[in-house]
Amino acid sequence: MTARVPALLLCALLGTACAVPSPVVSQRSAAGPGIEVRKVALAPFARGTLRAADVEQDGVDLIRSRVFEALAEFTDWELVPPEEIDRWLEREQISTDGSGASEIGPEAARAFAADAVLYGSVRRYRSRLGGPRGSRRPASVWFELELKLPDGTRLWRGTYREEQAAVSDNLLGLPRAASRGFQWVDASRLALEGARELIGALAREQRAWK
Repeated sequence: MTARVPALLLCALLGTACAVPSPVVSQRSAAGPGIEVRKVALAPFARGTLRAADVEQDGVDLIRSRVFEALAEFTDWELVPPEEIDRWLEREQISTDGSGASEIGPEAARAFAADAVLYGSVRRYRSRLGGPRGSRRPASVWFELELKLPDGTRLWRGTYREEQAAVSDNLLGLPRAASRGFQWVDASRLALEGARELIGALAREQRAWK
């Protein structure tokens, strides 16, 4: 990805007006006295689309893994690893594809004595097509997370949605492009960044609950 000189100059002239557009939306739904989360289980993530081409193979599992890594880094919760959840589902002969996660979550919370369950829905995971200097199709990642109590009460909801664009097509994306060295990145990089940004936002909300 090539940075255009006019874009750099304009952003410098605009200063604070050249705001960084965020692909992250974070929303607290319920929190207050009496709500304390110490242990969290990570439910199987669902494929949130009927179009197979929108979510490539392994995209759902990769995003779930990146989210778990971010949880371990940014929160102080005790976490139930995805592998433990999946083994439990297999023993109970319950599907692990995430399609029935809303029903699985309360059972998983009871089985692992978790205070809350984190659900995920992957709506898009599409790899980039192109060479190092150009892209016929940019990487695109879109997923949603929800943290709920075992009774279904939603504590938090977050969304990450980004399709990488050339700087010349999105001037306000210049700071984000600069952080990537003005290079085109693949979907796995977007998934990593998205997980870290979303869970970072959740961790800030978590501190506000205390």
